Amino acid sequence: ARSQSNATDRSVDTSGTTLIALQTKEEINSIRNRMQVYPTRLGIGSSGRATVKLIKNPSSVSSTPSFSSAGSLSPIEYSTSTGVNTVSGGTVVATFFVGAGGVDIDLAPYFGYNKDYLSYPLTASEGDSLYVFAQSATGSVDMSAALTWEEQV
Repeated sequence: ARSQSNATDRSVDTSGTTLIALQTKEEINSIRNRMQVYPTRLGIGSSGRATVKLIKNPSSVSSTPSFSSAGSLSPIEYSTSTGVNTVSGGTVVATFFVGAGGVDIDLAPYFGYNKDYLSYPLTASEGDSLYVFAQSATGSVDMSAALTWEEQV
């Protein structure tokens, strides 16, 4: 399993911000990426009440997140860029409500066997992406996220 998290808390207001994002690579060591990625756990830290959505393949993302490779043999790139304040379109895979202190969530019901996963489809011009998008219930809260995933051929 691999994981990534925010190094520092983010200020999140009611309009929301992306905490972390994953994106599948087109190639791994110059070979077409055929791996499937199953997110397994999501840890959320929060100083107050908030909503967290997992949004797959949004059609619109504000500013341009900067993605880094999770490893030379990993099919995944991740982003913890700040300033990604709007994410629209796409598929909301799951919505979670978070209280002060945070929560650790098992993602197997959403990404388990024969459920949704992230890949780079042969017919697609780009790979799947997954955004962890957070919105505070009221005012502004400090939040962070840690996302863990499995990679399979």
